[in-house]
This record gives sequence, structure tokens and C-alpha cells, in this order.
Amino acid sequence: MPNYDYKCPNCGNEVEMFLHMSELNLPVNCGKCNGAEMKRQIGPANIQEDYKPYLDENMTHEPIYVKSRQHRRELMKQHKLVELG
Repeated sequence: MPNYDYKCPNCGNEVEMFLHMSELNLPVNCGKCNGAEMKRQIGPANIQEDYKPYLDENMTHEPIYVKSRQHRRELMKQHKLVELG
């Protein structure tokens, strides 16, 4: 789920919230000053880099060369594996 920062216009309280996209436009009230509607802050994007190619020695009995995040997903599906965590 995406991470959003909110700031109260009354008391300056700042909070970080993990919200589902469907919850994005719901009002968020300040817990510090009891009820003022907080304003969503625009911050830098949190972009994950793709994996650097590596040799995975745990996916199968033989080591497999993994080229990217997408390639890893494909390999896991191909070998009927599910990522936990």
C-alpha cells in the first residue's frame, strides 16, 4: 500500500499513513488537536530499483541466474513457488 504524509494545519502535527488507494480521498483527522482535518503533503516518490542480476541458489536444486525483478517473478511462477513475507 502507498505511504502518505499528512500535516495538521492547526497544530502542525505530522503523521505518516499507509492507505489503500480507495482510502486516499477519505478525510484524515488530527489525533493531537482532536479533529482538525489534516492536509496530505506531497513528498518525493519512493521508487525501488530493479534487482541487479544474481545467481539464486535456493529456488531450485540447481542455481538459477535471475536477470531482473520481472524475471524472478516468472521463474517463481514457472517453478510453482510463492514468496512469503
